[in-house]
Amino acid sequence: MKPYLTDTRYEGWLTEICEAFDLDGRASFSPLLGGTANVSFVLDAEERVIVTFCVGLSVQRAERLAGLLEHLGLHGFATNRLLRSKSGDRVHVVSGVPTIVKSFIVGDPVGAVDEAIASRIGAVLGRLHKVPAPPDPAPDHAMDIESMQRVVDGARDSTFTAWVAAALRTLPKDWGELPEGVVHGDLIPDNLIECPDGSLIPIDFEEACLHPLVFDVGMSLFGLAHVHSLTPQTAASLLAGYEAERVLSPSERELIPTMVEYSSAMTACWRFDLGQREGPPAGELRDWREARPPHAQSVEWRRSGIWSTLLGS
Repeated sequence: MKPYLTDTRYEGWLTEICEAFDLDGRASFSPLLGGTANVSFVLDAEERVIVTFCVGLSVQRAERLAGLLEHLGLHGFATNRLLRSKSGDRVHVVSGVPTIVKSFIVGDPVGAVDEAIASRIGAVLGRLHKVPAPPDPAPDHAMDIESMQRVVDGARDSTFTAWVAAALRTLPKDWGELPEGVVHGDLIPDNLIECPDGSLIPIDFEEACLHPLVFDVGMSLFGLAHVHSLTPQTAASLLAGYEAERVLSPSERELIPTMVEYSSAMTACWRFDLGQREGPPAGELRDWREARPPHAQSVEWRRSGIWSTLLGS
């Protein structure tokens, strides 16, 4: 049983949100499992909506998230539609916790990935990267390289410290002149909903930020590895789907293996950091060690020449 499922504070908070957003307070609420940077409930009213208490975000970052959801909608990119409060606010603060309300997307998270789904994931990502940046994007990923180093420096787990420190040493000090834009920042299969009409809809943009676009490609490939679906065939399909929407530059293609390894180390740091904080995480928190096999797979693909074959280098 997750701690927040029995936390009576949320009953009062949900009542306040229903009033602020003019929602039916008589409708039933059910917890939406998963997630670690927020606590969400589904309101089963005439229009199903998700109430998300952004317990892991600052008010500023929640405002940027809300603004991004609106921005994506204005540019025709499909994800959760943001609802504003009766007073026109995108974010309502409840007891110091920024809260947003968004539409519910009917469907199921993507599980195992075959070549066809990998191609569709790449296409979705390519379309996202064609959307212009909003006026006020988050300037960097919440777990950037500097933050990762701070987690390593403060860790008391020698296994974690040794592995991440070695991974960090292989990353470049900066990304040079790589094309930047708004990236999802965590586009793994769990954060993609497959709808009844067959479309794939990305959700959970909490980690979205201004970053090299190819980072998202690396994170998506890491996500395939994380569900044991990364093969030369699925990787090729994802890249082909992406480039049908947006062509990668030679410098971006060269850095794809690095971005897979960066994503692996970043995910390990993020999970380790959350696990070390006081109190249990809000949702499901997987072990940081699960990020190591995708990193090892990418390193092995370098050694065996698979990356070179895939990327034409």
